[in-house]
Amino acid sequence: MAAILWDESLSIGISTIDRQHRVLIEHINRLDDAVTRGAGRGVLEHVLKGLASYVSIHFTYEETLMKVSRYRESPEHHDEHEHFKAQVAQFQRRFQSGDEQMAADLLAFMQGWLRSHIQIEDQRYAADVIAHGHR
Repeated sequence: MAAILWDESLSIGISTIDRQHRVLIEHINRLDDAVTRGAGRGVLEHVLKGLASYVSIHFTYEETLMKVSRYRESPEHHDEHEHFKAQVAQFQRRFQSGDEQMAADLLAFMQGWLRSHIQIEDQRYAADVIAHGHR
């Protein structure tokens, strides 16, 4: 069973962002699968790198849309992204140190963060971005 299933409550009405959120969910579900199967370090490292890389791409795209749309809370949203990236870097350090609990902790963190971020924070900028012609 997947850790997170896409449903309309996760849609913010911007098709590109919704597609990117689906990819993030796929990464989280890969992590869930790796944790559930007790995958080796090589698999976990690959999943973790893929997740961190994709999150960075996604955040850059979101922030570009917010800037073009002159979203007034863009600096605060950017700060949230930076905080998230710092947390992922901390999980990566835990992984490198051999912390065996890291993957399960990262999975729990990602599940909570993704829903909260999409359903609260991303919904806040969606109207401004849509008003500027991005659907």
